[in-house]
Amino acid sequence: MKPPIGQQLYALRLRAAKTRAQVADEAGVSERTILNVETERFPPSLETLQKIADVFGRIITLSSRTR
Repeated sequence: MKPPIGQQLYALRLRAAKTRAQVADEAGVSERTILNVETERFPPSLETLQKIADVFGRIITLSSRTR
């Protein structure tokens, strides 16, 4: 099972040696949005996730989970 999106974003950001402000600027979102995604205060929209993924050259994949 993959870690939550917030943890994944935090790890990507650290590996890229970028600040929240840098990621926010490159993604065209607020720094608060990056903070909120990393700390999982709210689930980001797919559009926001795509903008952030583009900064890191990543592709978003969606999976369905059944219980």
